[in-house]
Amino acid sequence: MTPAEAEQAAAAEGCTATAEEGALLYARELGTEASAAAAAAAAAESMTAAEAEQAATAEGLTLVRSSRSSTGFEGVCAKSKGRGFNVTRKLDGRTQHIGCTATAEEGALLYARKLGAEASAAAAAAAAAAAAAAAAAAESMTAAEAEQAATAEGLTLVRSSRSRSGFEGVCAHSKGNGFAVSRKVDGRKQHIGCTATAEEGALLYARKLGTEASAAAAAAAAAESMTAAEAEQAATAEGLTLVRSSRSSTGFEGVYATSKGRGFKVKRRVDGRTQYVGCTATAEEGALLYARKLGTEASAAAAAGAAAEPMTAAEAEQAATAEGLTLVRSSRASTGFEGVCAKSKRIGFAVSRRVDGRMQHIGSTATAEEGALLYARELGTEASAAAAAAAAAAAAAAAAAAAAAAAGAAEAEQAAAAEGLTLVRSSRASTGFEGVYANSNGNGFAVSRRVDGRKQHIGCTATAQEGALLYARHFGAEASAATDAAEDEYAGRQAVEMSNAAVEGSREAQPATASRTRPRHKLIHGRRVQRLMGLPAEIHALVLEHLAASAPPASFVACAAACAALLEVYMRHRAQLWCSALSRRVRLQGALPGVQRDWQALYRALLGGRDGLEAKGWADDNKLDNADEMRHAWWQADALAFSAANGLVLVRYRGYEDEGEDEWRPLTQLRPYEERPSALWRSTKRTKGEAVEVAWAPPGHPTARWEAKVIAVRARKAKVRFLGFDASWDTWLPHDSDELFPARAGIPSNPST
Repeated sequence: MTPAEAEQAAAAEGCTATAEEGALLYARELGTEASAAAAAAAAAESMTAAEAEQAATAEGLTLVRSSRSSTGFEGVCAKSKGRGFNVTRKLDGRTQHIGCTATAEEGALLYARKLGAEASAAAAAAAAAAAAAAAAAAESMTAAEAEQAATAEGLTLVRSSRSRSGFEGVCAHSKGNGFAVSRKVDGRKQHIGCTATAEEGALLYARKLGTEASAAAAAAAAAESMTAAEAEQAATAEGLTLVRSSRSSTGFEGVYATSKGRGFKVKRRVDGRTQYVGCTATAEEGALLYARKLGTEASAAAAAGAAAEPMTAAEAEQAATAEGLTLVRSSRASTGFEGVCAKSKRIGFAVSRRVDGRMQHIGSTATAEEGALLYARELGTEASAAAAAAAAAAAAAAAAAAAAAAAGAAEAEQAAAAEGLTLVRSSRASTGFEGVYANSNGNGFAVSRRVDGRKQHIGCTATAQEGALLYARHFGAEASAATDAAEDEYAGRQAVEMSNAAVEGSREAQPATASRTRPRHKLIHGRRVQRLMGLPAEIHALVLEHLAASAPPASFVACAAACAALLEVYMRHRAQLWCSALSRRVRLQGALPGVQRDWQALYRALLGGRDGLEAKGWADDNKLDNADEMRHAWWQADALAFSAANGLVLVRYRGYEDEGEDEWRPLTQLRPYEERPSALWRSTKRTKGEAVEVAWAPPGHPTARWEAKVIAVRARKAKVRFLGFDASWDTWLPHDSDELFPARAGIPSNPST
């Protein structure tokens, strides 16, 4: 293709090699007349500042200048890449595009043409006034100048002791850049303007109010701040009485100091709800405001009631009798009176009652008797008498129930003997009977038993003895008789073993006797001492004798298995061998250093901590819905018993005192409890990927140590993720938090290693 043919083809497609060729192609497309007109219009577009001014004058327009615009003209903005200017204006809250120009002056002319002659002149005048105001605002006034300007204009600066700036309606900006001036109009905040100094703001506020309103506001503000004497004088002049209160920290009823110490709030109770009265600069002003709200008679009555001395029990009874009221006593309340509760800090008593399911506050008194009188006054004559009668009937019913319970206990014993049953007693149960548990609300007892690892409910009774009878009936006469036979067998074996131990000598029995005088470690909530004393010394002597005659076992479990045969009867009828008692006595035996080392390791692991053990998770047969999550937690527990046959320890979780919640746990899932991590560990910064534990109490459960991992680290805190939980449970904790602990393992199955 020749160059001429290439030009023709490019022209046919609307493309050219040079700008001039494109311009020629454009002119050909327009034609002769249109291209001439377009060239004339384009030549007229680019103007200088003088030409734009002349064109505006010729058309009767005014260029709208603006000190806020970077171009110097209102509505004219430079394009981002510096290629000309955009011209826009605001219309009904929206930006309207007008056009584009090559220079700012042309844009100003285009903007003025869009507005028209009158609108452009008005906009230019407004812009000039705003510029003058900004220039005037740039010159900060002193306090004296603001006062002089206000006096010259007949205004009064409104000062306020409640405002940190010292002037009403003037607030310092959060960043410290000047002051904002505003006022309340119809409950809404109206912005007035901004100033460089507080005095200028006060002048601006006074100008907004006007001459009369500013003077009235200044007078009201000046009247606000009173001394104690002035408040007393004002109250006397108005026939009011300031209500003083020894229970209030301010010394006045209904007057409370604000949290930041900026003045005082005044409140009062109306129909069980707190009603806001107002704010004052001093406590005395607040007391005056409170008295004004009550009125003459009510304030005098309230002051008289507050000034009255606390009543004694006899005086309260006399006052109630004189008023025809009855004090409502209650055996359930710690104060002895219904609706009267001692305050948490032991400063007086609070009086309240239930109304429509909600607690209604009645008042506060210095003594419980006064509270009972106040409660009776709130109820009235008939209601207080009825409530007192109901309380007396409830107390009588409770006494009758207690007497019936005592009689029922004896009847249960007699019924068991008549039916040939044996009440199964248990020293582990708080009720003293196997399978009988006191209800959490204190109303009666629940009876249950374990069947295939699950708790089976048998029934409910009023007394523990009735529950034991129900438990024995559930098993039948044969089972209870078998229990009696087992107890007799144990007693016989015990006598034989005691005689054998006496023949062999008392060498092994002496350490056991000595060790029983040193019960130092608590177990099972203070009942460990009785358990230790209950383990017969002759049993320990036989254990030591057997160990001395055997080869040293390789591990703790093997050592325990060697004792199983001798202790079979005891474990069967005494809920397994107590690990604390056995470890103490074997630890004192010095003939077998290998065995001694294993027993000492177990002793330190199980009983070395002051607060017992920690057991990991739950047993595998636990059917809780969230058992998988809870298996990653270490729960504080107490060791109850040790099974010599399989090396398991029976633990009771703290916070789950029900005997049915006890579980057998292997040594690898037990460890000593540590109250807090070491100071060195707390002072060390956590690292990403580090295994830690977090102390946390889920709703409805006691606190446990939850296994977690550090997934992110910052300068002062670390983000941890709980094992078994999704990312929504992630939490940030400080490196030295009391809730963070180092990860620890359980007791090894072979302590000697």
